[in-house]
Amino acid sequence: MLKLNAASFYQVMATLNRIGELLNNIPIERRTEVMFADGKRPRMRVDLLADLGRLKTEMATLGTAFTSSSLDRLVKSIEDRQCTQESMFEAIKDIDSRVRDELTSCSIYVLDPQVVRYYGKKDLFGPTIAKKFKKAADDIAHAGNCLALREPTACVFHLSRALEMAVRVLGRRLGMTITPQTTWRQLTGNMDTKIRAFPNTTDRQKRKKNNWEAARANLHHLGSVWRNNTMHPGPQYMPLQAQDIFSAARVVMNDLCAL
Repeated sequence: MLKLNAASFYQVMATLNRIGELLNNIPIERRTEVMFADGKRPRMRVDLLADLGRLKTEMATLGTAFTSSSLDRLVKSIEDRQCTQESMFEAIKDIDSRVRDELTSCSIYVLDPQVVRYYGKKDLFGPTIAKKFKKAADDIAHAGNCLALREPTACVFHLSRALEMAVRVLGRRLGMTITPQTTWRQLTGNMDTKIRAFPNTTDRQKRKKNNWEAARANLHHLGSVWRNNTMHPGPQYMPLQAQDIFSAARVVMNDLCAL
């Protein structure tokens, strides 16, 4: 996905429009004056080159070749100190026109502020999970991206891949056989049998048993929001359902890290 710095883009265009308005008000007899000859207006020259550079970066992100060509011509004339006030005014008008034309062929999508925090993050489930389940890191990140992009079913698909690794750890720790066909009810039921057999005499044993019981309860909750008997994703999920599953999966994987 392409990323545009909207604030930078707006500021540069506002600056160019302001300069264009100033140049337009210059008396006709002065418009042939070379703007930056003999070291004139050094601060303006530096600032203008910086603004044009930022605008070119943002427009290049959108693949606007014609605007970039116009920007290159204006930059060269400023660097060579050859542009007159009239030629700069015309160049800025040309850039403005090209930006308008090329943006008509671009569609810009804005992430919902309520879910933008999920996009492009590497440790959405926290540093402990990132360290413990390194192979799940990509799927967790993709799940967050899909959540932010309002692709809830794709989000749950990536969560299912991440949870596979967590469930394997669970199976090894409890000596359980877990297959892709294992249902949530079977999983939590088998956990109950194993957890009941835990010793429960010392404080340490009691804490361990309590932690496993909490993990079992959170897995049960995850199964209830999963909307599918097995740990495979269902055919379709709504955004709020995916967000519930995302939160429940984070709790479950954190539980497993603590066991």
